Amino acid sequence: MCKKRGLPVSVAHGKFEREHDGTLPCCENGEKCQSTNQWVDIPRNDDGEVDYDVLHATHEFAQVPQLIEDCNLIIDERPDFTLDNNTGRWRKRIKSYLKAIDAPVKRWEELMMGLTGDRDIDLDRLHDTLTEPEPDWFTTDSNAHALAPGIVEAIVTAEEQDHERWVGTTDYTYPTLNPNHEGPEQKRTIRIVFDSENDIRLLQAIPDFSEARCVIGLDAYPTMPKWEGNTLPSIEKKQIVSDDERHKWRRNQRNLTIVQVGDNKNSWTKQNYNEEKVRVLCNALRRKYGDGFTTGVTSNRFEDDFKKQLAKAGIETPDTIHFGNEKSVEDFDSERVGVVAGCISLSDEDIKDWIALLGKDATPKREVVDGYQGQAWVGEDADVAEEILADVRENGVLQACGRYARSPQQSDDGAIVFVLTNVLPDEYVDKKVDDVDVFGSKEKQILDYVASNDGVTVRTIIDNTDISKKHINDTLNKCRGYSWMQVDEGAGHYNADVFNTDCCPDGLVEV
Repeated sequence: MCKKRGLPVSVAHGKFEREHDGTLPCCENGEKCQSTNQWVDIPRNDDGEVDYDVLHATHEFAQVPQLIEDCNLIIDERPDFTLDNNTGRWRKRIKSYLKAIDAPVKRWEELMMGLTGDRDIDLDRLHDTLTEPEPDWFTTDSNAHALAPGIVEAIVTAEEQDHERWVGTTDYTYPTLNPNHEGPEQKRTIRIVFDSENDIRLLQAIPDFSEARCVIGLDAYPTMPKWEGNTLPSIEKKQIVSDDERHKWRRNQRNLTIVQVGDNKNSWTKQNYNEEKVRVLCNALRRKYGDGFTTGVTSNRFEDDFKKQLAKAGIETPDTIHFGNEKSVEDFDSERVGVVAGCISLSDEDIKDWIALLGKDATPKREVVDGYQGQAWVGEDADVAEEILADVRENGVLQACGRYARSPQQSDDGAIVFVLTNVLPDEYVDKKVDDVDVFGSKEKQILDYVASNDGVTVRTIIDNTDISKKHINDTLNKCRGYSWMQVDEGAGHYNADVFNTDCCPDGLVEV
């Protein structure tokens, strides 16, 4: 009832409690339900009000009105109050609501055609008929949802924006479903973005932060359009730690070193994942750092592939996280070496959704820069579009790097993170190395011959393979200086160099 119908725990719990005479499995042996016993030890005054100066909770508790009203609210990391935007599920919920109130339109399609199509519907009259259904509907109808009435109101009052988007906003108060309820009303600001195909693109239910005494957000890499979109439009940014101080803290106190590998974006949101590059990098790190390297970050789409490559590099139990799940995660806080494999990007369509929601003016434009097909945003608010893109791409990589060296116990503790993307600003990169050089079949054949024989010269390889002298020399010279390739200079016949190796890597990368 809470997850599928958007009902508060207190409503669902109260309903079952009333229907089962107060005897529930969650309250056996006189114990209080786990959903309420988290409040048991909080002191209260004679009026029943909370008597603590500070309550420390996750941002989801911002949906509890008593924890906002007249409070000083401090939010660590930007909250996200977007809802599931599955149009199919909301179609059923809204159809059920329209039927429950006997509205002039009874189906999702009729409702949307009045806005985006040719169907002639009196929207003002429809808006006047929108009422709250009977309380039983919220708890008995399998397609009911507590936010459905507010979402329909937002749809009916929506206005067309750029990029064939419609945006609706409304202030909505949850129905009072608990008998004898006392306390502040549960309010939300509902925002919805839908397109000309009648599909929901973006849906939010923002708690009423205006009831707070003040709101303070803490964020190392704030994206202000999204802070404003998830809290209050009036929220402002103030930098309390300078960029220079932050970089010194990262390098000198956390001892976190970031190495950029290559100069490609490697945007692997849904496709183009380069298994060969990632494999070469993981194998090289495992050879150098041994058990010190067991973790990494990549996109959700390719996390399983990444984990398999870590396992093939000799890591018995690799540990990974994916972009989108990297904030405030402490899993890698004591790891010494890590990989951030590529980055992810929002699609143009997703950025258009936010541009429409915020009422901004920006349009994507394809262009060729230095011979490469690229994209820029143009328009009065092009910087907002770029900021929304960077929130996922650049900031996602920065947050991923920040999972390491979070709690060094001694002065020589720290971590080095190899980043296989070029999206980070230069000031965050401590060193840049050449891109991964993946060997071709002949290069592998040369190294396999060296690894299979005890001390060989260029002449030996020429005599036993069909590979040219130039190709052999080029390959062996590329491998000089790597720890796995031993070169005994001038030790062979006619002062030829003798080569030995105990492995046959798939490519080269400086680690």
